[in-house]
Amino acid sequence: MSTSFPPIASGTMKTLAAKALMLLTAAGMRLVACAQTGFAEAVPAGLTEEVLLSGTAINGYRLDLTRFSDPRPGSVLLAEIRRIWSQRAAPIQSVDQDGWSRLVQVDGNTIETFEVRPATAGSGTQGKRSRLRKDDRVPLPGDDWMQRALPAGSRVLNRIGHQDGERHMTTLVAVTSASSATAAQELTLALAQVGFRGPQRGSPSFEGEGRAMFLARGHEDLAVTVSEHAGQRAIVMHWGRAKR
Repeated sequence: MSTSFPPIASGTMKTLAAKALMLLTAAGMRLVACAQTGFAEAVPAGLTEEVLLSGTAINGYRLDLTRFSDPRPGSVLLAEIRRIWSQRAAPIQSVDQDGWSRLVQVDGNTIETFEVRPATAGSGTQGKRSRLRKDDRVPLPGDDWMQRALPAGSRVLNRIGHQDGERHMTTLVAVTSASSATAAQELTLALAQVGFRGPQRGSPSFEGEGRAMFLARGHEDLAVTVSEHAGQRAIVMHWGRAKR
């Protein structure tokens, strides 16, 4: 089998962490609601939320994220959240920044935020709510062979696992000092050894020199990019598989 990373151009990686998280929070993405112990209940009465992320695994943490629009003033919602959170022993911090009014509570290994601002159109309030909690037991399907496929000496920056509809997905972000061509070659060989074949479809584009490949293994698919980043090469591997 002969598989290669074609050169690509035009686009940017910006920061590595931001690129990885953008895969999760792209506009319009809806993720299935999973069990959120204590999170779904700790909301003001009558608040209707859209679940963006539910139990998403990020580097040994779990992230729940929702957004909402509500006809009530933000001050009313903040007061109600403060009342709910005050039932815990942890202190509550208040921050106003960039037009958002935000409450933050750190309770043990859990950080919760609740932020509101006036609706951009009409009256009422729009806001977001999140909870980030430590969970070292979080499974990341595919993480083991993705890390083994990296060029020697690579440094992993982010490992993110989530569920998108009926699919399990894992994203790995790493950097390497190997050249773009060497990194691409080593990744190609390592992924072929675990059964991935490709390319499957056309390459996306990034600003500056870079390489990309789309592979498949049965009902699994894998997108891999190698791009220049701050004097090193950035590797982003995004894997998905339908739920069994």
